[in-house]
Amino acid sequence: MSMERFRALCAEHLDPRGMKAVDSLMDPDMPPASRFVAEWRNRETQVRNAVARARAARAKKDASRFLREARGIDVRIERAVEEAMGRQNPMDREIAIDSLRWKLAEELVGFNPFSLDAILSYAVRLNLVLRRTGWKADDGAAALEKIIARSVETSGLAEKIGQTE
Repeated sequence: MSMERFRALCAEHLDPRGMKAVDSLMDPDMPPASRFVAEWRNRETQVRNAVARARAARAKKDASRFLREARGIDVRIERAVEEAMGRQNPMDREIAIDSLRWKLAEELVGFNPFSLDAILSYAVRLNLVLRRTGWKADDGAAALEKIIARSVETSGLAEKIGQTE
């Protein structure tokens, strides 16, 4: 199912308040239209901040310019991201971080599986699945080649390699 199809099904069954919440979940430029959306955005910001801090630490850089304002710090998120970022394989890291996001979205539902929050949580998890199904090995290899080429160019290594041939 695509996100467009999901939204169309929601439009058939939800009242205007519910649709506004769905739309605000899908559009980060809209103000959050429900408690779930506000909480999800806060948790997602915490995940992104933890990833930024881990990447900056690895590169021995200051992460402050990449951090966004979030309410509080969830130590579980920090630990899970730290564990994920410790994995050697970048794909394993992404899968671990997406698994964390999945759990966080499930937690926000509470005990009512037929609530608007359950629908919004489903939307978050559907988006995670769709993102992962879009991953292709060839695209990853091409991105890696670009990164390597850019690194070689900016480091001056290209000239040094050319001199030794």
